[in-house]
Amino acid sequence: MTDRMSWATARANMYRFLSAAFLEVPSAAMVAPLLADGFVDGLEEMFGAGVADDLRQFVRGFQGDYAALDQEFQDLFMVPLGRYVTPYEAVYRDEREIGETRVQGLLMGASTLAVKQLYREAGAAVSEDFKDLPDHVGLELACMEFLCRGEAQAWDQENLDEVRRLRDFQRRLLQEHLLQWVPTLCRRIRESATGPLYRGIASLTEAYLADEAETLAALVGTSG
Repeated sequence: MTDRMSWATARANMYRFLSAAFLEVPSAAMVAPLLADGFVDGLEEMFGAGVADDLRQFVRGFQGDYAALDQEFQDLFMVPLGRYVTPYEAVYRDEREIGETRVQGLLMGASTLAVKQLYREAGAAVSEDFKDLPDHVGLELACMEFLCRGEAQAWDQENLDEVRRLRDFQRRLLQEHLLQWVPTLCRRIRESATGPLYRGIASLTEAYLADEAETLAALVGTSG
């Protein structure tokens, strides 16, 4: 059980890192895992040089200029001008009729309500301090963190029914939501980002979600 609990915890930690990258202004705490010895090497070993190249470039060149990282974060995710890349699922997936025209790219669509319902079913309560929309990529990744931490606890308690329940929600969140739009989001980030950090975060996010989906699909019907 210990190895499985450790694996679930490691997955939760990765989702925590990715979620923070999309939700929080860059800080020393956010950047610290990237600067740790062996972290980028480990990513390259897992996903290949193509995923790790931009993050390695960031690590080699970073001189502590958090103001520049903050500006990149604001330009990409906060200020809807110029290089802005909208981080909301509905904008990528949903359309609705306005008059006689079907319009895409609007906020708060059917996918927003669907992911909000999934959070509720999974028991993932959104903090009252969170003032953004429920289909923000950072919140969807945070829900994956919540589910993985719950799985680790279930392994610790040897509660296999709870392991299966939480893995089912992990698969649903990946297949019904994240994989339906985050690859497009990541491609747009790579096109819009001027520095290597967020290009690297985008490549890592896309690769990690694909790997997670493959791994969880292989575990259907098992308690491995």
